[in-house]
Amino acid sequence: MVRVGLVGGGSIGHSHASSVRQIEGAQLVALADIAEPVRQKFAQEFGILTYPDYPSLLAQAEIDAVIIGLPDRLHCPVTVAALAAGKHVLVEKPMAASVAECRTMVLAAARANRKLMVGQAHHFLPTIRKAREIIQSGTLGQPVFLRDALIYQHWAPKRQAWFFNPALAGGGAVIATGVHQIDRMRWILGSRERTVSASWSHRSDVPDLEAIGGWFVRYENGCAGQFLSGSHTAYTGPHEYEILCTRGILRGTSWGKLEAIDEAGVAQELDLGERKSHILEEDRAFIQAIARDEPVPVDGQWGLEVLRVIEAVYESARSGKEVHV
Repeated sequence: MVRVGLVGGGSIGHSHASSVRQIEGAQLVALADIAEPVRQKFAQEFGILTYPDYPSLLAQAEIDAVIIGLPDRLHCPVTVAALAAGKHVLVEKPMAASVAECRTMVLAAARANRKLMVGQAHHFLPTIRKAREIIQSGTLGQPVFLRDALIYQHWAPKRQAWFFNPALAGGGAVIATGVHQIDRMRWILGSRERTVSASWSHRSDVPDLEAIGGWFVRYENGCAGQFLSGSHTAYTGPHEYEILCTRGILRGTSWGKLEAIDEAGVAQELDLGERKSHILEEDRAFIQAIARDEPVPVDGQWGLEVLRVIEAVYESARSGKEVHV
C-alpha cells in the first residue's frame, strides 16, 4: 500500500485527492494547507488527517509519497524537503519557476534515491496519447509544421489569487498553460526544440505577468510550430492543435476528438478508446511506479527540459530576438 499525503488543498489538490482514493494500492492519509477552512473541508470530505504546514506532514513516517500542488515558486523548496524526508514526489506543473530550481530538484531526487514525477497531465489525455502514436508510427509521413492554440482568459475571476502575484507565480499565460503546449508537442513529435522566437502582451495593472504569449519553434527533426496561449477577453476557445505531415494532417482538441486527414483531404475520426480522467491516470502511473519500483513516465529531467523552453520563450519575448534553446 502506497500512503499518500497532499501538500496544497486548492482546486488541483482536490482533484488529486479524489483520484488517489480511486486507485487500488493507494491510500490518501493526510493534507497540509495553511488555510483552516481548507483543512476542515478535506478532513470532512476525505476523512484524513490535516496539518497547518508541510514540515509537520513530512515528519509523518507512515507517508510514502506526497503530491505537491502549490504556487510555482514553492515547488522547489517543498519538493527538496519532501525528498530529503524520504518521500517520493509528484509535483504539479510547471516543475518549478526556473531551470536552476529544476536542476536542484533532480539532484535532490538522486541523492535521496526517491522518485520525482512532474505533473504534465496532458501525457494522459486520450487525444494526445493517440496523436503521439500516429505521429511516431509514420502513418502520415514526416511532421513538417504544427500549430497549438489555447485562447483563454488567464485573469479569470475564479482563479486563485496567487496566479496574479509575481512573488508566487513563475509567470503568466506561458508558464501556466503554455507549459502544457510545449510539453505535449515535444512528446508527440519525439524531438527537442532548437530555436524559439516569441512575443507577448500584458495587462496594464499586472505588467510583470503576461496575459498572452505567442511563440514560434523550430525543432531538431525539421518540424516548425506556432503556439498561442492566453487572451485579454473572457472568451475561451477550444484547446486545439494541428500537425501537418508529408502525407496528411492530424487535427484535434485536448478533450474532444482527434481526426486524421489523408492526402485526398478525407477526414477520419480516430477511436480514442475509453475516456478516463487524465489526473486519475497520472496519479495511477505515479503510484504504480512506486509500487513496482519502475521509472516514472514524466521524470524531473523531462520537466527541466520543458522549463528550458519556457525560459527561452521569455528571453526571446524580452529581447525581440530568436533564442537557441
